[in-house]
Amino acid sequence: MQKHAYIVAEMKNSLLLKLYYPVKISVFALIFLIFCLFYADAQQFTATEGSIYGGVINTDVQPASGVNMPYYWDIEVAGLNLFWNNNIFSFSPAKWKWNSDTLITNGHFIPGDKKRWATVQADVHLLNFLFRWPHRNDLAVGAGWNIHSRIYPDKMDFFYEDSMRTTEDLLKDYAFNTLQQGTVINQQWTEWYVTASKVLLDNQQERLTAGATLKLLKGMAAEVVDIRGVSVGINKSVNPNDLVFTYAAGRYGYSQNLENLNNKSTTGENIRTLMNGSPLSPGLDFGISYLVRERDVIPGFTKDEPAGYNWKIEASITDWGRLKYPLGGQSMNVVGIKGQPSVRRVLNILDSIKTVQVLNDSLSAVADLKPWNGAFSISLPTALRINVDKYLGADFFLNTRLVLGMSFLNPGVNYTINPVSYVMVTPRWEIKRIGIYAPLYMNFHGSLMAGAALRLGPLLVGLHDFGWLFHDRPGGGGYVALVIRGLFKNKDECPSF
Repeated sequence: MQKHAYIVAEMKNSLLLKLYYPVKISVFALIFLIFCLFYADAQQFTATEGSIYGGVINTDVQPASGVNMPYYWDIEVAGLNLFWNNNIFSFSPAKWKWNSDTLITNGHFIPGDKKRWATVQADVHLLNFLFRWPHRNDLAVGAGWNIHSRIYPDKMDFFYEDSMRTTEDLLKDYAFNTLQQGTVINQQWTEWYVTASKVLLDNQQERLTAGATLKLLKGMAAEVVDIRGVSVGINKSVNPNDLVFTYAAGRYGYSQNLENLNNKSTTGENIRTLMNGSPLSPGLDFGISYLVRERDVIPGFTKDEPAGYNWKIEASITDWGRLKYPLGGQSMNVVGIKGQPSVRRVLNILDSIKTVQVLNDSLSAVADLKPWNGAFSISLPTALRINVDKYLGADFFLNTRLVLGMSFLNPGVNYTINPVSYVMVTPRWEIKRIGIYAPLYMNFHGSLMAGAALRLGPLLVGLHDFGWLFHDRPGGGGYVALVIRGLFKNKDECPSF
């Protein structure tokens, strides 16, 4: 583990991470504070997807599902989801150690020569509600407030092995006489939404519903580090062992409101500053749900539960939209380098940096910098979701979900957050007040996770993967939600499914 500690310390000083560090730390501190203040649902990766008991939780991934809930109203008081997956670093948050003001992470970099990617997401839900329109069983409407965070490193392709101990060791294999690229996107935003779903077709054999969610989006903070080309070599005329930069191009920028964050300001003042990261923008979800039901109540449903179905097929497009951020005054384009600066010299310069302005002043001695003015835009993590749910009998169901990243549906943006495409299979057993779920997740990169969730009355808790509780894992996370539901007044008023 000691050699891992060496390279972790060195890589924190690398060009990609060091440019990113000065503007992210205050944002994460405030986002973490928001999480602590409000508790907080699993916007994605909920094991309850496809369940009629998912209610307001499921409308986030399928707007058409709301009208199918067997309740008059459903309120998610608060919820929190945290999910991460990558092929860069494997660790276990359950093994974190607090040492004074330093957090020591037990973990290791994942060896091999491969294209590197990562996704880290957090979602906070506050007072999301859904209710059936008075005297109408064919219409449900709702609203709520959510906060989202996404970190998305991508377009990196480098070699790493355990014997590497410094950043220079990494660069020799990663960028020696070849151009390498990398992008890190960090975005936090808040949304206020209204949703509605309606029954379009309903008879003894089938039921078709459609739904849409309109969102008002407000960017809270965003940072981009875009390395468009980096290469290194050996300057034999100076020192045959001295690694130098032979080329560098790219840009780094951040939303202008981050300049107004102040450690001396109150939490409320800093939150108001974050709420002014971008102008208001629209967002949209829409979906359809089609179920084939049995002519009679499915055996296994108790008398106080709704009539069931044999098959249910759903499709939706979620998180269509974009946010545009005015650029901070210290955002820069790197258009080249001056001479062939020593890698060690550049790393030493970066190691002493405390602010973005000082970073720019120091880098101007070794690189050609030009201001990056105006604004930049980032897409939401737009996705196509296809969901097939099968009733197996005796209150058992099998849900199969396919999610495909669709951020290309936001043309003209500077950067896209493209969610990792995946397949999830979730067997579940559930009745009105109890549900047990066992999701098995595999993404298109081959990463596999096995988790579980429990719904007990108003409480939903779940893990995306068990592994990170016990040992280093490249993916994991969990979610918790408190949901209060309104039950039927009497059997005659039960909506027909």
